Amino acid sequence: MLRRAIISMSSIVSMISEAEEFVKSLPTKVGFSAYQEVMAPVLRLYDSMPLPGEDKLRRRYEAELASLLVVREIAVQWGSTYRSPVPPIMDGLSIIYPIFSLPFSLSRQVSEWLLSVDFAIEGQRLFDQAAEFVLSQHKKKRPLSEFYTPTHIAEHIADSLNLSAAELISGQIVLDPACGNGTLLVAVARRLVKAALSGQIAPRAMLSRLDSIFHGSDVQPFAIAMARWQLLLAFSPVWSSITDVHLPRFPNVQLRDTLSDPTFRWQTDRKVDYVITNPPFAKIPIDRIVSRLDYEDVIYGQPNLYQLFLWWSVRATKPGGRIAVVVPQSFRSGLYFRKLRQRLNDDCSLLSITQFTDREGVFDGVDSSLMIVVLERKGEQYNRAVNSPVLTRVSRDGRDLDNLAPVLIPQRRIVHSTSQGPVWIISNNVMDYDIVDKVYAKSMPLGKLQDIFSIHNGGFVWNQHKPLLTGDWYPGTAPLLSTQNVSFMEFTFPVDYLVKNGRQFTMASPEVRARCKKRICLLVKRTTPKKHGRRVIAALVTDEFAEQYHEYFIENHLNSVSITETASAVLLLGLTGWFNSRLLNFVFQMMNGNSHISTHEMEILPVPLDFLSQIAPIVKRLGKNATKVQDSLWNYLDHKMYLYYNLSDTEIRRVDAIVPAQVYHVC
Repeated sequence: MLRRAIISMSSIVSMISEAEEFVKSLPTKVGFSAYQEVMAPVLRLYDSMPLPGEDKLRRRYEAELASLLVVREIAVQWGSTYRSPVPPIMDGLSIIYPIFSLPFSLSRQVSEWLLSVDFAIEGQRLFDQAAEFVLSQHKKKRPLSEFYTPTHIAEHIADSLNLSAAELISGQIVLDPACGNGTLLVAVARRLVKAALSGQIAPRAMLSRLDSIFHGSDVQPFAIAMARWQLLLAFSPVWSSITDVHLPRFPNVQLRDTLSDPTFRWQTDRKVDYVITNPPFAKIPIDRIVSRLDYEDVIYGQPNLYQLFLWWSVRATKPGGRIAVVVPQSFRSGLYFRKLRQRLNDDCSLLSITQFTDREGVFDGVDSSLMIVVLERKGEQYNRAVNSPVLTRVSRDGRDLDNLAPVLIPQRRIVHSTSQGPVWIISNNVMDYDIVDKVYAKSMPLGKLQDIFSIHNGGFVWNQHKPLLTGDWYPGTAPLLSTQNVSFMEFTFPVDYLVKNGRQFTMASPEVRARCKKRICLLVKRTTPKKHGRRVIAALVTDEFAEQYHEYFIENHLNSVSITETASAVLLLGLTGWFNSRLLNFVFQMMNGNSHISTHEMEILPVPLDFLSQIAPIVKRLGKNATKVQDSLWNYLDHKMYLYYNLSDTEIRRVDAIVPAQVYHVC
């Protein structure tokens, strides 16, 4: 079966490649001109890269037209087999993608391909894979964040909406505001096909309702064309068995800029029942958001497209309606999404979460920690209690989703209230929430201890001040501390790498002097390569360093914590031990979904203030003993923290399993 699928997919790729050569000989000047008129403003608005040259854009256009001609030929031949004429799927798009008949030899290849597969069973899947493969060959740069949803992930997202086929055909609407090639809408379509073939709903009645059920939009005409064709072919197992039926053409899957025309769907009589979407993840300058006043409720700092799409979806959904969306895990605690988290907490109930622990391998070409979130829009009759269970799954890369039973976690335990607004704690182990609750119950958020601790980002961007940098000290310079100076519980200065690369010192010129530090501080790496386990890496600037250099600078990839003038230095020493502890790293991992540790996320970290002075002597001894003694002391320190928070033996084993022991080495 697998070999047959690979051969079939290879055949499709071969046909499209041959069609691409054919397209180059066609009179496509008018179509390409229309394509440029549509795509140029979209690329200027949403793509971070310079506008591609005409030759590059033409190659993309020719690949798209070739793909669509082959798709159309497949649909026409498949439809003629069952005497079902293909509807005008390309309505509104034919000026961009004119219809040409393929050469006889290529048309015959399509016929032979259709004869080689059981299209009703395998054809849609094969076509999905082939179409995405061909697209990827022509967009190595992936403009507009084009990353399509894998079929098995799309199936899981559609399942998570818990759709009713009977209710769908009775007048409900499903919408994808960033539909791409229609993979998510097709996943919904498969549920209707299954219901029709099993007799749960009337096939003919279903077909008559499809144009009203499926709505979608995208800024790319090729995406819209593909989505319509895929939806049509997805329903072929139903329409191929019925005579004298008008096939759907899906006119509500439209070329439209969702974000720039938001209020169309926000009107009460145009809201939808379900939103299912995998929006683009990309930063966008705030001045490029055409209708930014419509999104000001959720914009804080640097906007991201997925943030805008998610808020748009909430406002476009009826009370009681559901939203299934793919989002990066930075959403869970990131500063820029604090307003969005608060609005979701106010306006929606959380129904389910599927978290992926791998950054790579979930979506082709994507390196990001992702999760799928399903929300229900609140209303007078739809306002779930905060104790309502949330179906929670944790998967490595999504390939085991069919075998994962959800764990029921009360919403109040996932949506964790902090002084900076709600953050999301995600785990499929109830014990993890018990541990987090115990820690916060006997702690204060670091940000609330501003009379003792001061939190800052280093702020010195070295590549903006290259003329000031040097590898050696001389009068008028000061140390520039970077991530290479910091490791687990250890501050190293100087570092050979920084000296050799001329970055260990900087001139203390007027343009940077405002960032100069003069007090001992705790340095915390802002970015760590690890995805799990020990994530917080911190070290205290040594007394010897402070005595030799009375002032210094800190690079922007380091955050710092210093004490106020009236606070005891013992507390900073204790905080160093706490930040490097297994327990703090465990709690941080539960609430952080990316590799960054911002000052905002440091502010919401729990701190056992009355315990810091007790552990400070142990932390001090860690720097004065041989390696074996240090390892023993660190283990002792971790267990003192477990005792302070009254962790059970089972909970201790859980923390130790998640956060590995750190072997302490002396340089």
